[in-house]
Amino acid sequence: MNIVTGRINCCALCGQVIPVIDLDPEMLKLPRRERQVLQTLVNAKGRTVAAERIEFALYGDEIDGGPLGAPQVTQSHISKLRKKLRPLGWAIETRRFEGYRLVRLEKGMETAWPVISTR
Repeated sequence: MNIVTGRINCCALCGQVIPVIDLDPEMLKLPRRERQVLQTLVNAKGRTVAAERIEFALYGDEIDGGPLGAPQVTQSHISKLRKKLRPLGWAIETRRFEGYRLVRLEKGMETAWPVISTR
């Protein structure tokens, strides 16, 4: 089974070829909360996401705002995601006092960006 599949997209404005990498959460066996963290990081497209933004993505729809230890729980989800993404060539970078960022580990793939499969 292939967890990461490559495909090619073209920019609608300039026509430049953009490689896209599909990350299939079902094949990665990601629990719901880890999938939400990954989706938040992917949507940022390489920009840093504040920890508070990730916490809101996880618990914003809950009346009580989530668990009391939400920052620690979020760090735990990120730690687990790091272990699952590293073999696929991705890392979650911590930017001190800023937040987290999804980065590509392989050289020459800087223009590739993951897309969460909607299968």
